[in-house]
Amino acid sequence: MSILRFFLFISIVPLFCMRPTLCFASLTPVQYTSFQGKNLTLYAYKGRNISLLVDKSTYDITVLLKLIDKLDLAYDYYHLITDKYPEIFKVYDGLLSIAVVDSTCGAGCGYLGWTGVEIQSSYFEQTYNEIRNNNRYTHLLFYELGRNFWFYGKQLGDKMDAFVTGFAVANRYRAMEYANALGAPEINKSFEQLKNQIFTEVPHLYFKNDSLSWLNTLALNVPPENPYGLDCVCLAAGLLNRIWTDFGNSIYANFYKALYKLPIANTQQEAANNFIQAYQEATGTTHGCPLLKTNFQVLSSIFGSTHSIPSGANKGAFYGFGEYANTINSHNENFDRSLTESPEFH
Repeated sequence: MSILRFFLFISIVPLFCMRPTLCFASLTPVQYTSFQGKNLTLYAYKGRNISLLVDKSTYDITVLLKLIDKLDLAYDYYHLITDKYPEIFKVYDGLLSIAVVDSTCGAGCGYLGWTGVEIQSSYFEQTYNEIRNNNRYTHLLFYELGRNFWFYGKQLGDKMDAFVTGFAVANRYRAMEYANALGAPEINKSFEQLKNQIFTEVPHLYFKNDSLSWLNTLALNVPPENPYGLDCVCLAAGLLNRIWTDFGNSIYANFYKALYKLPIANTQQEAANNFIQAYQEATGTTHGCPLLKTNFQVLSSIFGSTHSIPSGANKGAFYGFGEYANTINSHNENFDRSLTESPEFH
């Protein structure tokens, strides 16, 4: 009998330690307190950067492995473009926690600049089934992870709210691309169709209409009139993406680094000035700055925007991060947010 138990043990344990990115899975329930203060019993799976806490012990671990691998890479991407880590708040064993819960502030929810993401169980089922059946990924968790890497409220988002969510919308696509995660379709449109509407169509409507500026769109949370039903958040996402499209990831990352160092914006004009100054510091010019519109030039026609993404060690170099891609540390010494600040989730 003892031999049988030993055989079962060595047959099961390797399932949880076959890959370096996932070395632990808890079949023992763990206790979790949700954003809404509910005490839940979940099951924990650890990656390199994130921990996934699910509501059932019966999920196929190979599917969870795939999801955790992609989210670990998405975390890497967000760190690479921000040069920062979220402040510690919701974690499991020191890792940013992503928890499956019965209810939260929306389909998913994430703290702004602090660790902690939740996803409603029904939406996690959709995510899980897309991976299991089609090897495709819904964008929700990649989007909510972006919330944890939002550090620009004082400089920009507090006065132009569309950029708070626009950051997560824009970078969910870039994070998924970096992670080589094939996107699942939306309810009534394909993944690529929605992405194109946000990154191309809505900004085009903004740029071609001379009567539109940031003052009567972003400042008022009024999007350009569009047939897609997309809001001003999508315009903000599209404008941020213009920097990526026109200059690539290295300058795109420099934009966020420059923005973080700028002073608190007390007015919308100061927030706009911070955006323009960060753009100028990152690119060396104000020409082509999406907020200015004047003399806006579609630089992607010169630089190109269609990329073939390599895998493995060359990925960081491809994305323009160079040696910086190898400097992902366990903490960020330059992050100066006070621990007494109260985290906010969206």
